[in-house]
Amino acid sequence: MLKFIVIKSLAPSLYKLLLLGHLLVYEPLANVVARKRFRQRNASDLFTGLMSCRRAMRRVTGENFLKLHVSFEIFNLCFRCTLPGAYRTLKFYKFLLRLSCGYGKTMFWDTRHINCEIQLNSKWAHRHTWGAKLTKSAILELSGFYLKVAQVIASKADMLPRQYVEELSCVLDDCPPMPMSRVKRFVEEDLNTPLHCIFREFSENPIGSATIAQVHSAVTCSGQYVAVKIQNIQNKKIMRFDVLNMLFVSRLLDRLQVFLPFDHTNILLEYSAQVPLEFDFQRERQMLSVLGASLHENFPNIIVPEPVDYLCTSRILTMRLIKGCPLSNFVNIDIGNSTWSAAPHNLEELLSILLTSFGFQILEIGAFHSDPHPGNVMISDSGDLALIDFGQVKILSEHTRLLLAHLVISLYEGTNNFSNILNLLRVELSTDDLELQRTIAHILFDTRMDIPEALLSPFDPDFPKELVGVRICNIPTDVFMVIRVIAIFRGVFAAFRMDIHARKLWIDIARRSAKSSHLASHVKEMKRNKSELTELVEKLKMLNTWLRLNNLPCDRKQMFCFARANILSVEDIDAAVKLNKNHALEVAFAYFDNSEKHRCLELVLMNRAVRI
Repeated sequence: MLKFIVIKSLAPSLYKLLLLGHLLVYEPLANVVARKRFRQRNASDLFTGLMSCRRAMRRVTGENFLKLHVSFEIFNLCFRCTLPGAYRTLKFYKFLLRLSCGYGKTMFWDTRHINCEIQLNSKWAHRHTWGAKLTKSAILELSGFYLKVAQVIASKADMLPRQYVEELSCVLDDCPPMPMSRVKRFVEEDLNTPLHCIFREFSENPIGSATIAQVHSAVTCSGQYVAVKIQNIQNKKIMRFDVLNMLFVSRLLDRLQVFLPFDHTNILLEYSAQVPLEFDFQRERQMLSVLGASLHENFPNIIVPEPVDYLCTSRILTMRLIKGCPLSNFVNIDIGNSTWSAAPHNLEELLSILLTSFGFQILEIGAFHSDPHPGNVMISDSGDLALIDFGQVKILSEHTRLLLAHLVISLYEGTNNFSNILNLLRVELSTDDLELQRTIAHILFDTRMDIPEALLSPFDPDFPKELVGVRICNIPTDVFMVIRVIAIFRGVFAAFRMDIHARKLWIDIARRSAKSSHLASHVKEMKRNKSELTELVEKLKMLNTWLRLNNLPCDRKQMFCFARANILSVEDIDAAVKLNKNHALEVAFAYFDNSEKHRCLELVLMNRAVRI
């Protein structure tokens, strides 16, 4: 039984070959083949050969291979129908096991005797191609949150091997749609009216289909052309399992110290918070109205579809139909080919306006469309730009918005304040080299293409050696969506061979926002001298040692919370308790459970008694 499961899970091609062999030598089938189809004299010889093959198969796979196969398929069907969430979990881990084994084989076996860099790159390119095809197959089968993550991967050509980016490019807006019968039922149930009484025309084929919903064009009875967005309820139900699975794997990689060039755990945490909001169509309708009005007032060349309120519900969002072509028709963001002949002659001007509008959203409003991939940006028939799909709108805290404004000013003026601002934003890098930090800050928060590192992936052989070992150790969830927007624009500009700098377009907005903030003085105060920093680090080290000796949480995130609360020692904890600084204690013990917090405070009191 164990041999059967291992072969089926890890070697599907071998499994199919063995199954075909067993079917050919299955006795009733062998009789039919040997005696009916071959009536010549050598029919008995053929039958004898098939039986010999059958005995050989039995020695390889056991006596009951066909029975095991049938039993397994029946169990598989029942399990899939009764426990779909658990079934998807097992499918995910089966895929993960195959992918890990494949990469392990290349790392420890295929490349063990290869010294030539060209051959080594060829081996890894072949493995990336295999892994990308396997990942695409698994994602299209599983759909749900995995498709959402694939959309992120498809827009991150600067972070992952190009084979993955190219294979997963199909998932941007080409997901399997819901059948029309289900769409009709949802619309009629939610609007409480037969479909033909609401719409004069309703297209059966969707004009766009993604993980959260699909969109159909329609004409209302009053003659208004509209786009009807219908929520995919089935995906909503299964996404919770998917998020838990991926977070478990991400945290396992952290524990095993398998480091990718980016902070994947916080990225998944951000998506686990953002994706449920995409199913809130009432929120999206409000964002269309509020952000749309603000954008249209300040940027007349940018169109946002207005919602048709009386045809909107919790599962249906109806809005004015914008006729035109998505930007993805003109550019393949992943492969880097652009169709200049079909693109508008003023495309660079339009994209500059669009990028400026995102500076306005991020730095002035503090709420922005966080998914502007080429499928969500359209060139309208009138020649203007249209921004659609406001399901992913990120709302920034006032603190983060103002810090980002100061960061743009620092990058524009070329000062060294950016390092302090990154610390305040809690973006942690694994290097103290100021110039390397500046380069990474430009890659994360600017769209400039005039630095070589902006055009290369960490997996590229030509990637600078000094940056290979540099990791982004922490990306706060509040900042990740800003970085993603920059990465998407960078991909579009690279494909069209444009060099448009966000910091230059955003500088006036940043200065306007920063002028009204109190953070300018706070940023300057962060420039501590070396002795002060050394003292702070030593105190935290001593506190970390004390926590570890008492079996209390003491990893990076806990120590960061103590530093954030300005509690740097056991004596500081005692002082905070005496002075009833409850807020500081809440910040310091944010990642402690109640029992750990009470035990820590008891130990602090005991420590005070000993001192007395």
